[in-house]
Amino acid sequence: MSDNQRKWALIGVALLIFAGVKFWLINTYLARQHSTPERVSCADLNQGCPLADGVSLRFLRPARHGQHFPVQLDGWPANSPPPVVEFAMAGMDMGSARFPLRDQGHGRWQADIMLPVCVTGRQDWLLLLDLHGKRLQVDFVAGPK
Repeated sequence: MSDNQRKWALIGVALLIFAGVKFWLINTYLARQHSTPERVSCADLNQGCPLADGVSLRFLRPARHGQHFPVQLDGWPANSPPPVVEFAMAGMDMGSARFPLRDQGHGRWQADIMLPVCVTGRQDWLLLLDLHGKRLQVDFVAGPK
């Protein structure tokens, strides 16, 4: 086998490995996106919502379309991967609204959120919380602008 043939064989093997890794990553991402999250009932996210294992979630200001409001997660360990909140509507594509929470110290994580405005005027939202593989869903209603 000549040097030129060896070079092309290595390039071919590298491309096959790259394609395999890419397939695995996409498959893992899609499986996580389509997994059914555990529904958590919460009467008022402004007052706080206990989740599990001492973790709680709350809005620091009422959620309103087109206005910033902070989301706070308490009780998540600092040495853990950052939690991520995502906002969606049932049966409606609202684009990407994913927000990683930032460590504020002492088990407190926070993100500044701004919900997109729905052209239909709907205000019912799904908050999806990803706690390093554990997905939780909290339904809530945002206030008008």
